[in-house]
Amino acid sequence: MSPSGGIRDEPIEVLGKWWLPETPDHKVNGVLTFTEEDGARLQLNDALRPNAEVVWDDTQPDGTRVGHVTSQSLQHAGTYPRIVGRADNESYTLEDCFRTRLRGSLGLGDAAETVHVNAVLRGIEFEADEAFEFTSATVSLTQLTAWSGINGITVEHHRVAPGANDSPTPFVTVTASTVPTLEVPFDGGSVRLLHRMSASPQIPNVMTITQQARVQVSFDGEELRPLPDFVARVNDVQDLVTIATGTTAAKHHFQLTHPDTGGPPADYFVRWNNRATTDTYLHSTEMLFTLADLGTDGLAAWLKTATTFQSELRRITATKYQPSMFLEDRATNLMAALDSLTRHGKKKPGNFGPRITAAIHEVGEPFLTLIGGDDAGWTEHAKQRRNDLAHHNVGVLETSSSSVQLTREMYWLTVLLLLRRAGAPAAVFDKIGRSSEFTFLAEQHAAQRAAAPPS
Repeated sequence: MSPSGGIRDEPIEVLGKWWLPETPDHKVNGVLTFTEEDGARLQLNDALRPNAEVVWDDTQPDGTRVGHVTSQSLQHAGTYPRIVGRADNESYTLEDCFRTRLRGSLGLGDAAETVHVNAVLRGIEFEADEAFEFTSATVSLTQLTAWSGINGITVEHHRVAPGANDSPTPFVTVTASTVPTLEVPFDGGSVRLLHRMSASPQIPNVMTITQQARVQVSFDGEELRPLPDFVARVNDVQDLVTIATGTTAAKHHFQLTHPDTGGPPADYFVRWNNRATTDTYLHSTEMLFTLADLGTDGLAAWLKTATTFQSELRRITATKYQPSMFLEDRATNLMAALDSLTRHGKKKPGNFGPRITAAIHEVGEPFLTLIGGDDAGWTEHAKQRRNDLAHHNVGVLETSSSSVQLTREMYWLTVLLLLRRAGAPAAVFDKIGRSSEFTFLAEQHAAQRAAAPPS
């Protein structure tokens, strides 16, 4: 990938030699492919496991040898925790792989197979039993550059009078400067927002300058840590940007640093579930709130809160990342998150209804305005919906406008509750309350309330 990165991970299609780390002398030719939509696949023109691992020879009394293939050996032959390879002068490590198709006779020297690959690491070759650990991770997120407000490009348009071209006259002056790194600590490490710039090769009539904000996660002491530790911290930032922008802040250009690379970071490719649905640049005025509204201290507080309520946060944002999620599944995720959030830190949490009312008042504005101040009515409606979902009552699969509206309101109650507990400044809540999305929801709530029959 180019230094500037893109908003999509590049597709891969490389021909190389591939082998299992434990049998380095048995190398197989094959093509590795990867796309964001389909993930990674390895097409091999021979069996990846040597015949000796699949066929066991027994020597008979007369000296003849008979080969045996068992169901256990066939199952073992198609499971590959790790595959390594070399293609286009690059080292590769393929993680968590398994065979999806076999052609020919396994164990007899004429087999070919197709292998599903869950993750691709380009730039380093791991040993068979080496832990999949790193010292830092750096990733780009859709809309992060706009949300963060990190900008090193200024443009000055000069007024040029007609006919004033007798001598060179500036028309546009573009200044591109790097922006200092913003570092935000969390317990045991730090998140950095890096500013990266690149320029396309200059040709006579076009030159493009690109800038990008990237998230870098590292832990104290630069010690090796498992990949999930880094992904969890990246997800905390990703969830925040997704909430703040109202669009999926998809990961791309994911890189991992390891002491053995001895050069640039290794590129990590995986089929992320939460992929961006649009590449359209979102202006900061279209966002619910920005980093400038939240502040650096607010970002640090968010990271701490996200660690405490990580499971709840993932449930909440899952309803944003999965557009095809059924309405009842959205409601169930949000109800579970709300239930857990309102139980936190309480030895005797009490009943669901009073906890919801308390959560509404903990959030305060702008949620009270959204529901017209009717905390008791909203609590009763939410409690009934929860009971319907829990007991599979009639209407649990209802997709009426009322059910859709309630689910959207539940989303905002949980989000605002997390932001309150993170100590987000008043500017964040003020901007959310004045946003077009929140205003629309308030209008819909009022209209549905006015149309509802008297209780």
